[in-house]
Amino acid sequence: MPKPEKGTPKWIANQWKKKGLSKLRWHCGLCGVWCKDANGFKMHLEHPNHLARAIEQEKTEDERSDHVEARYCPDEYSEAFERSFLRYLATHRLGERVKAHEAYRVLNPDDRPHANMKRTCWGTLGRFVADLRERGEVWADREGNGWVLSVTEDDPAAEWAALPDSEARELRGKIPGQKRAWNQVEDELKRKRRRDDGLSDVMRRAEAVGRVDAPEATTLQSDVKVAFSFGGPPPVSSDDDTWARPGLIVKARAGKTLQGGAFDKVKCVVRSVSNDGVAVETLDGRSRATLPLTKLETVIPAVGKRVRVVGGAHKGEVATLEALDLGAFAARIRLEASGEVVEGVPYEDVCKERA
Repeated sequence: MPKPEKGTPKWIANQWKKKGLSKLRWHCGLCGVWCKDANGFKMHLEHPNHLARAIEQEKTEDERSDHVEARYCPDEYSEAFERSFLRYLATHRLGERVKAHEAYRVLNPDDRPHANMKRTCWGTLGRFVADLRERGEVWADREGNGWVLSVTEDDPAAEWAALPDSEARELRGKIPGQKRAWNQVEDELKRKRRRDDGLSDVMRRAEAVGRVDAPEATTLQSDVKVAFSFGGPPPVSSDDDTWARPGLIVKARAGKTLQGGAFDKVKCVVRSVSNDGVAVETLDGRSRATLPLTKLETVIPAVGKRVRVVGGAHKGEVATLEALDLGAFAARIRLEASGEVVEGVPYEDVCKERA
């Protein structure tokens, strides 16, 4: 029987049948290629064209892992699925611990075989939740009966989930680049802090205007009594030596080795500060650890929230965040005690405080 001519109704019907018979699991979202079986998909992953695309994708996305697989490059359908999933958590279950399969069942009540999930680039619900946790969109933890996740008002998903699709897509496109810029600035500030480790805030401000005077030499008098102590605790650092204080909400970056990554890119609350480090606790209260100050970063809340000034001339005062200057990486705050409005406060000088 001859093949139908291209463009005829029979030819169009055959094309639709071919699409329906192809397995969704052998689809490369990076190249838009369908493969018939596992061997074809494996050969496609080793093809030079796919490898070149993967290398290019890896260079443009700094937040991705070093190994980029074809299944984890989201397409339009996958982005829409992720948007609807996070929007449900942010608008209906904000701040609650929700089982992943229960949230999926609410959004897809008639999809028991998870056909909609298999159409996405993740393939399974577990990979989808793990990817959300890796990108810092939500808090997630794997328990005995499956994944449990939660969206709080401080998570990136809460910022755009309630917006329309067009505005949410535009805002989400700006967030990764903004995060990369913030990380670059924070790394530069950390290097500057290490260089100026021996200077106090007052001396740094005086050095900026060229008025640094050497401290006066003191002479030991014969009648001065000096006390010695052996085996006692070391002296506690003064408040000027560190910006951390109990009650602050900070972000920990301790890596994957400490407690299985429980304190890697996770928001914590400061419990106490000592010479041994900063004692922090996760927001859910499950994990505690003592981390060095270099592994902690300040957290910038939403506009209108309360912040604590942790550096500069107004260190220690409580203020309200009024606006953010994303280009200058600075904030405008209003001090609660005096009502004064301070412009151009660097991000590292303000931090969210637990209410």
